[in-house]
Amino acid sequence: MKPENQWLAILLVGNSILFSVAYFALAPYFPIYIVYLAVGAVLTLIFAIYNRGFVGKNLKPEHLPDTMSHEEKQKFIDDCAARLHKSRWMITVIFPIVLAFCLDMMYLFLLPMLEGMFQ
Repeated sequence: MKPENQWLAILLVGNSILFSVAYFALAPYFPIYIVYLAVGAVLTLIFAIYNRGFVGKNLKPEHLPDTMSHEEKQKFIDDCAARLHKSRWMITVIFPIVLAFCLDMMYLFLLPMLEGMFQ
């Protein structure tokens, strides 16, 4: 694994633990879910807009219009790949926020349902 990918993996795991612990620690005292929802939604929108809706993912020059020259096509493909590479850090924040919400949903709905099944 490349050192950059290793660093992103460590950051993802660390943020997942940190964001989940912070979510459950602050939830009784502060409506943290509003902050998480706002930050998660805004960051997800920024991620999608910055990456141009992911139209350049797995794109080949023959998929682009004939009105573009070969150099323009290659420049567009390279730019899309560079944007996706530069914005990978955002996933290390978006995923932990989604994970915290999923854990909260399991705590609120799944655990009581399982508890009711075994009583």
